[in-house]
Amino acid sequence: MSALRPNFFALLLVPLPGLPQWALGRARTALMLFVTFFFSANIALLSKLVPLPLASSVVFACACAVALGAFVYGVVDTWRLAVANRTRHAQAEREQWFLQGRARYLAGDLGAARERFLHMLDRDSADPLARVTLAALERRAGNPRSASAHARSALSQWKDNPFRAELERELALAKDDSRGR
Repeated sequence: MSALRPNFFALLLVPLPGLPQWALGRARTALMLFVTFFFSANIALLSKLVPLPLASSVVFACACAVALGAFVYGVVDTWRLAVANRTRHAQAEREQWFLQGRARYLAGDLGAARERFLHMLDRDSADPLARVTLAALERRAGNPRSASAHARSALSQWKDNPFRAELERELALAKDDSRGR
């Protein structure tokens, strides 16, 4: 099994919050980080330039804290997506969690299987394999809304999803299940 190569280009984009996430294909996260960082940075700047009815030092401190938090989150998220999840160890761990989850799923232990696949999503929230399997698992467990949510999330987060046909099938089946209930 070969690990993906680290994406050092994304690390070069870190000074602009949201841009690395956009380059890694995470448009929603990129937009959230970009808007949060620049809105709070502008509020901090305005609080120093224009006297506000509130204590401008409090507004400045809060806006700086939010901007710094968004920046740090962006750096950590970029490191996790571009480098940490692409090592051989991380790929091997992901494969083990998937194999354990699949074994539990086939054995009928849906709770334990769900736990394994959710752990995979903790590592990478757009993992297409975990999402398609969770969509099938949730539909089989009688949770069509959760199945639809996983399938839609996978389709929206990754446009070139290799499991597009399976995810669309799970969406259709979950829709049929929710109508039947």
